[in-house]
Amino acid sequence: MTIFKLNGHVDRHNSVYWATHNPNVIFEQTMQAEGLIVWAGIWSQGVIGPYFFENMVTGQSNVKMLNDYFYPFFCGVSDNECFFFMHDGAPAHYASNVRDWLAEKFPARWIGRRGALDSPDRAPNLTLADYFLWGYLKDIVFKRSIEP
Repeated sequence: MTIFKLNGHVDRHNSVYWATHNPNVIFEQTMQAEGLIVWAGIWSQGVIGPYFFENMVTGQSNVKMLNDYFYPFFCGVSDNECFFFMHDGAPAHYASNVRDWLAEKFPARWIGRRGALDSPDRAPNLTLADYFLWGYLKDIVFKRSIEP
């Protein structure tokens, strides 16, 4: 999940840039700018989504998305018993109702905080959306300035 800020700010805290010198550049941004919360999944055949949340993401809204959007897609995939579901430890992912839903739908096949399989901290090869997809998409979306 990520938040696309409507003021054009791209959060690059997971992006790494190599340079011959340290530019010491500082950009001041409003912390609570309006935004759009987007979920997408990555699997061997491509991208699932995007799914747009209308409000802040809670355990309840996350379960609704998983049940109404993700799970029908998942059920339509042949050989879906090979799937493992992985997410990070964000509060909306860690909520007990989300963990209960995952334990029911993906017994012993979900990776996350206190999941069937514990999630390794900050594993860029396992969290492609955080370390690649969101920054890449935001760069494309905000290539042109947006007028307020």
